[in-house]
Amino acid sequence: MTGILLACGMMLIEPSQAQNLRRYRSSCSFYGQNQTQADSMGCSVEQTSRRIVISWDDGYTTTLEYNSSSRQWRSLPSSSRSTVRFYSETGDVAQVEIHAGPGQGLISIDEAIR
Repeated sequence: MTGILLACGMMLIEPSQAQNLRRYRSSCSFYGQNQTQADSMGCSVEQTSRRIVISWDDGYTTTLEYNSSSRQWRSLPSSSRSTVRFYSETGDVAQVEIHAGPGQGLISIDEAIR
């Protein structure tokens, strides 16, 4: 039952439905292609309807941009196709899946620390 509730708490939305500018702190986990367990640490997220920047506490940055002509999120600078899921209650980023290239894997973002 818990898995069902969690799945219902996230959704895919069109970027135009997301609020303009959001900045928040959270805890992020990265599940890489060849990792036996996730790397987790603090992160800051800056989010607009067309761009998401995740600044990891170790100095790395993950940047995604929405391409309105293809209607897909892309990881920069590689332009790898990505899937972004948002928390339905807040519109904050919940998960990012980068499908190929450098940074391929799943980023899970806890609900924002407020």
